[in-house]
Formats: sequence, structure tokens, C-alpha cells
Amino acid sequence: MVDKEKLARLVALKKTLDDTENEINQLLAGGSVQAQTPTPEKPKSGKKCGACGEVGHRADGCPNRPKATEVTIEATEPTETTTELPQPQL
Repeated sequence: MVDKEKLARLVALKKTLDDTENEINQLLAGGSVQAQTPTPEKPKSGKKCGACGEVGHRADGCPNRPKATEVTIEATEPTETTTELPQPQL
């Protein structure tokens, strides 16, 4: 299994490579390219996820959170119902 952090880094490097290739093509075509300041990566918090215990994300965005499972509900015999509501006590 590929480490998620490594995969994210590879995706970022691919984007950088594609951007550089586009800039080269613009220059070769006689265009101009503006210098771009690289966007710094967001620092990871040192806190652990409450769902899986890994560092770097919160429980509400946990990629390792177990998926909801299907629940089968079986029908039962109908019970006696009443339409009379309880009267409030004063």
C-alpha cells in the first residue's frame, strides 16, 4: 500500500512539473512568464486523530474512519397503539 503522505508529495511534484513544462512552452512560443512564489505546505498539527490515533488530521476528516455498515431491520408483529395522548399534569 502506498503511504498517503508520499502519494500527496508525488501529486504535488507532478503539478510542479506540469506548471514548469507550461512555463517553458510559453517562453518558447515568445510569451512571458511571471515568477511565482511557491506556496508553503501547511504544517501538520502534532495532535492525534481521535478516531484512528494517527497524527496530521482530525477525527472529522479521518481517512481511516470505519465506514457505516448496513443494518437490517426485521418487521415484527404490530403492537397495540393508541391515539390518546397523555394529559399534562398541572
